Order: sequence, then C-alpha cells, then structure tokens
Amino acid sequence: MKLGTVLPDGVLRLGPWEVKDHPAFLRLDGLVREAASQLVGLRQDPIAVASSPNRFDDAHTYDWRAVRCGDFISENGSYYPGVDLDRDIATASRQAKTAYAVLRALDAAGWRDLFAKAFDIRMPDQTLSIVVQNGLTWLVLSANNVTEDECDPVFAIWEDAEMSYFAEAKERFDWAIRNPVPLEFLGENDKPSWRQAMDWKD
Repeated sequence: MKLGTVLPDGVLRLGPWEVKDHPAFLRLDGLVREAASQLVGLRQDPIAVASSPNRFDDAHTYDWRAVRCGDFISENGSYYPGVDLDRDIATASRQAKTAYAVLRALDAAGWRDLFAKAFDIRMPDQTLSIVVQNGLTWLVLSANNVTEDECDPVFAIWEDAEMSYFAEAKERFDWAIRNPVPLEFLGENDKPSWRQAMDWKD
C-alpha cells in the first residue's frame, strides 16, 4: 500500500516504537516490503504468513509456521487434530504454495532476528506475521507466551516509505489468523492489558 492510503481510524496506539539499529531495520523493511508485494500479487484475501520458534511455552523447540491464503489455512505442529502444513500445502492452490514459499524465504533470511535487532528486543518465542487484508499490508508481532491478554503491535508496510508502527491488534494474532477477519484493531477507548504491550521489551 502507498502513503495516502486510507487506514482504519479510531485505533489504540501505544507506540512509538523506536528504531535502535537502522541498518538492521532497513534490511527488515526491504524483506517485508518485497514479501508483502508478492503476497498482494496473489490476489487472495485475506493472506497471512506467520512463524515462531516456540509458539507454546510447553513445547520448546516448537518450530511453528502457519499459512492463510483465502480459504486455505494450515499450520505445522498444530494443536488442531488433522492439520499438517507440509502435508496440506502439497495439494493446496498455487497461491497458497507461493505464500508458503514467501514465508520460508523470510525465515531463511532471518527476518525475526532482524526485527529483534532493529528494535533491540528479546524475541525468544514471539510470532511474526505478514498480513494482507482488504488490500492493506501489515506486519504483526504476537506476544504469545508473555500473557494471554497482551496487545500485539501492528506495523504498516508501505511501498513508498519505511515500515511504521500503526496500532494494536485486538486479539493475539497467532490464534486470530484462523478468524474470518484475522486482523482487527483495539479501539482508542479500549483498555489494553495492565502490563501494556511493550513491557517485555525491557
């Protein structure tokens, strides 16, 4: 999406998120911008790709990935019986297969490490996701094991500017990826978690 695109209004903002390592941020921005462009080109809605090295704190070394592409949704190592991303993707649409390839490329490029370095935070298990919804492109960080009611910061991915913090997701996104409308925002009058969204950055 380009600067000037109409974005949701009345949303809760807890930022700003200060960039600590600009070279790492620029590398991350380039990666997610290219990935978002490829996902938009699939002409499906919604699309979301997500990964975490340890989504659940009771399953260490849990290398979790998920792909949502239109009606297709699957994940690996899932708590959902009968769900297996690597198996399901074999018979999925071309678009879903491409979305999975985009996710694997992001992981291979170390996008999560770049995010952690860019903002100088620890990321032992948080989920990082790229979302295409209603033609808009977002990067979502999910707190996962910090606390169930933690906010999830959302960043706007721009074609013609650097990625920027936008607002807070209404629901923990690694679960919300399965919702009919995966990404919804907290309203400006909603009360965030008592811990606030960025306590774990310290």
